[in-house]
Amino acid sequence: MWRSSPGIRRRPECRERTFAYTSGSTGTPKGVVYTNEQLVRQCVATGGVLGTRPGAVALVGFLPFALGGPALGITVVIPRMDFRRPGRARRDDLLHAAAQTGATSLLGSPALMTVLAGEGHREPALATVRSVATFGAPLEYGLLDRLTGTLPDQAVIRSVYGATECLLVSAIDGQDLRSARAASERGGGRCVGRTVPATSVAVIPADTGQVAHSPEAGPLPAHEVGEITVRGPLVSRTYYGRPDADAQAKIPDGPDVWHRTGDLGRTDDEGNLWYCGRKAHAVPSADGPLFTECIEPACNAVDGVRRTALVDAGSDQQALPALCVETDGRRRGAERGRLVADLRRTLAALEGGAHVRAIVFHPGFPVDIRHNAKIERGVLGQWARRRLAAKGRTGQTAEERA
Repeated sequence: MWRSSPGIRRRPECRERTFAYTSGSTGTPKGVVYTNEQLVRQCVATGGVLGTRPGAVALVGFLPFALGGPALGITVVIPRMDFRRPGRARRDDLLHAAAQTGATSLLGSPALMTVLAGEGHREPALATVRSVATFGAPLEYGLLDRLTGTLPDQAVIRSVYGATECLLVSAIDGQDLRSARAASERGGGRCVGRTVPATSVAVIPADTGQVAHSPEAGPLPAHEVGEITVRGPLVSRTYYGRPDADAQAKIPDGPDVWHRTGDLGRTDDEGNLWYCGRKAHAVPSADGPLFTECIEPACNAVDGVRRTALVDAGSDQQALPALCVETDGRRRGAERGRLVADLRRTLAALEGGAHVRAIVFHPGFPVDIRHNAKIERGVLGQWARRRLAAKGRTGQTAEERA
């Protein structure tokens, strides 16, 4: 039970606000301010995008989503797990919770869905599931295939794109995601679908500073990569006590505000949004920046690869684009040599791929503490720099086989 303290003065305006903190994966965590009206709109939009209705039973792997479920008439199931480490959840615990409650929806990060998907075999404990939503990081195609094999034929899988400042920007279902796979693996980025109702998206030049949103400043034409900005009733208008952050991320536009997400992306001719990676994670090269999500999908599709990460393994004076690789098992010697050759052929077919000068194997990527799905690229880049320096390879093209 919450009780007020006689020593604390409650400001009336505080009752109209909630603070949601960013993860701090690319900087200091910031308090994102939401009004009560925005929270209500977020709840309604979440129900619509995810296809959940009153009476649904949602197994939730991310606690903030548990707050809005009851307001929509949804029963929220909180499984036995450490919510700081969804990637380490026990599959038996998740399946038991789903079976015991007749879960109709699953919500969680790709790390949690990896646990649930297992080997991709049909799972009787998930027979009642009709809707799945992943968020926090892109949904890899291999995981999409395994999830599809695990779930009933009627289940719809959706990948949601958003940010702490706007939880729902766009969404794409599994069928459309598969249709976009070929373009993604050719270096086009990751399709994240169409924007949710009442939210507007504009792609502006990535090097734009503190500018007013105008035709001169953007948006960019379709297919041109820039910074994704969003506007609408679901978008937070300010950070708590951070006017410096507001100046960097908020673009006034009359009575509205555009939020600069710090994400790179583009639009296509059909109005879909494509995510190309974080602006802070773009890696310099002789022919311009390399975008993580324009390089990694094709490399992730190479047989024997679990996932890859494009990082800068160079110094402050000179960048060195490097591809860190997690394999799908222990591979050494000749097997790694074959993998390097396959990755080199894949990179050669991608725009800018020839500028990747090192391929380095890593036993397990560091990830964020919120979703266990976002790769900590700064940490990984420093590791790759030390690894290559120890082998004396920082000044030349390198492939690691041992």
